[in-house]
Amino acid sequence: MRTLAVLIFTAFTSFAIAQDSAVIKKNDKLEIKVSGEEDMTGALTVGSDGFVSVNYIGRIKVGDLNVDDAATRIRAELIKKRYFVDPQVSLNITSAAKLFFTVIGQVNKGDTFEFPADGKIDLMAAIGRAQGFNKIANPSKVTIKRAKGGAKETYDTKKLTDPVPIFPGDVVEVAESRF
Repeated sequence: MRTLAVLIFTAFTSFAIAQDSAVIKKNDKLEIKVSGEEDMTGALTVGSDGFVSVNYIGRIKVGDLNVDDAATRIRAELIKKRYFVDPQVSLNITSAAKLFFTVIGQVNKGDTFEFPADGKIDLMAAIGRAQGFNKIANPSKVTIKRAKGGAKETYDTKKLTDPVPIFPGDVVEVAESRF
């Protein structure tokens, strides 16, 4: 019996570790459970400000935290407000929000594209998603307008030696060549 309990704990811990490293983003759908408390079990949606509304504590910021840290924050708030002495809080992402980037200008198929499942893409792969440069493109003048902070960065893709990461909301613009 003890061996079975250890195996179940190990399996649960392995799953939890995979979930724990996931970062919560706006519009993610979450499931919260507090052991033995039916009114604390349910679905949550992360707002555009990173907050969720949790029974007994109201609004609490979980956006940009990993799942484990968010559960710890909720647990601490439940203890602080004296609703529970030792609540066992679990939190899971049930549906991750989709992330997008845009490629425009002198490419074969400019559009807004969804990030790959691993959440990572670089400049050249983004241009590849737009089916590459068209005939009048200037690969030496590719600009990224960053969604976060609004900075503009220009690259000569012929001289790139390292991948240039693209982040959610970024806009990649390929300039026209001057014949």
